[in-house]
Amino acid sequence: MSISAGEDVLSRSRRRVVMLLLTLTVFFNELSYSVVVPILPRQADRFGWSEIEIGLLLGCFGLSGLATAPFVGRLSNLLGLRRLFFSGVGLLAMGTGLCAVSMGYGWILTGRILQGVAVAVTVTVGMAYIVKIHPAERRGGATGIVMGGFAAGSIAGPAAGGVLFEKVGYSVPFVLIFLCVVMLALASAKALPEGYRPGGGNDSFRALLANPQVRLLVLCAALSMGVLGMLEAVVPLHLERSFGTGPTVIGLVFVGATLGQGLASPLAGVVADYRGTRFTLLSGLTLLAVTMIAVSASGSEPMIAASLCASGVASAFALVPILPRMAELGGPSDATNYSTAYALLNFALDAGMMAGPLLGGILLSILDFTISILVASAILFVGAWLTYSARHNN
Repeated sequence: MSISAGEDVLSRSRRRVVMLLLTLTVFFNELSYSVVVPILPRQADRFGWSEIEIGLLLGCFGLSGLATAPFVGRLSNLLGLRRLFFSGVGLLAMGTGLCAVSMGYGWILTGRILQGVAVAVTVTVGMAYIVKIHPAERRGGATGIVMGGFAAGSIAGPAAGGVLFEKVGYSVPFVLIFLCVVMLALASAKALPEGYRPGGGNDSFRALLANPQVRLLVLCAALSMGVLGMLEAVVPLHLERSFGTGPTVIGLVFVGATLGQGLASPLAGVVADYRGTRFTLLSGLTLLAVTMIAVSASGSEPMIAASLCASGVASAFALVPILPRMAELGGPSDATNYSTAYALLNFALDAGMMAGPLLGGILLSILDFTISILVASAILFVGAWLTYSARHNN
């Protein structure tokens, strides 16, 4: 079965299967990224990795996605959505397998790079699938479901990684993810529709960025994701060094942040529907900057956990409104335009995911924890000011 441009040809049951596969893919994407968060401090102490090397292990995930994103729109045109999606899931399995079989820094770095490429492909194609199989009035709800998979992966990753690492060993979390992703790849090859191969369309980032609203959304997405990535790089090190916190507790601390984001995401979508993208985005960026100040001032593990939970809530308002708005700004109902619009958004998210941990590692190596977090807060306030100053609303 194929998807024709502008047509919603899938039955309700088939749409549910597609949505389940897309949500599970996003879940395992985020699981593969976040499972290392509680593991890295202990591994760094064991092998003598520096703060910058830790930041690189987290940031390369975004760097590889950054390099891949500009090509996803054209690849979806050449290969079709299903083949490209299957290829992305296969790369996720390969990268996770490399992380499982070796504890050497170079092999882990290579595995993380492959995972980043996989995420860039599957997220972009997955969002294009959502746009193509749902009418405009249902895309917000469908996006919320997929964001639920992202939040669930963010919760499960640190918690499962910390517990399994302490109780069983380093390789077990990656082996379990690898096996699940292989089964997901087989299911995707069987159940996903082929998708529409357009004969033309606009697949240029430059054309999209000519729109000032797109430029603002891309910047805000990069800033928000960068700050979240920085937190994942510096907070575990701060907890381990200041409080002697173990991997299991570090994982549980980050559960609160993702739980807050997951619970707030549907509300953020509703607020964006009623008050507009600009209002919701401005509120989210401002709240995220304020909660970063709270993180920097927290003097105990419970206070850091509470502040991170509030940051998760704020991040939902900073990120969720961007997704459906990008579909609206992507141009006419053409599959290449949708793929390119989400590839551009994914490019921005990957840029933030890459820069955030690297910046965090550099700042933490020359400044203390509090000043490093306050620098990130100041950057967010700049983003909020730019959003407030924007002349375009919904």
